[in-house]
Amino acid sequence: MKKITTKDVKKDPTNKILILKAIENDPYAIEFASTELKNDKEVVLKAVNLNGFTIKFASTNLKYDMEVAKTALQSKTYALEFVGDNIKKNKEVVLLVVKNDGLALQFADSSLFHDKDIILAAVKNMGLALEYADANIKKDRAIVMEAVKSEGASLKFADSLLCNDPEI
Repeated sequence: MKKITTKDVKKDPTNKILILKAIENDPYAIEFASTELKNDKEVVLKAVNLNGFTIKFASTNLKYDMEVAKTALQSKTYALEFVGDNIKKNKEVVLLVVKNDGLALQFADSSLFHDKDIILAAVKNMGLALEYADANIKKDRAIVMEAVKSEGASLKFADSLLCNDPEI
């Protein structure tokens, strides 16, 4: 039996069965699917389940879909860059993401950069996530301490008053 490839998808981008088989071999085959199939939840879920970055090729509608976004984020935390704004603003989702990859914080909505829970979880995972914190958070001694524990170089992102603190 012939392996279905992206080349086959390019020839027939509206064939759902073909696209689903191609995705099994290469999740990025979704890039060449028709607009209609990029808006088909079954097709998109199959792709993002195999590689979360493929949410980049999903329809705008499905980028805002919580199930699709969570599926993508389970395999690739940096997929946060491509999900809908409602997902990037969702504290619960972003908290789960930054606990696994603190630097994914850079793709969250900036409104969460002042949220102590989010920043603390991010810096505990990767101290350098402090770079994306709100200026007031960078003055928080406890958060800066956690960031430095995780990654000493994160001190460069702390408020200048804390940089000279001998305990940090």
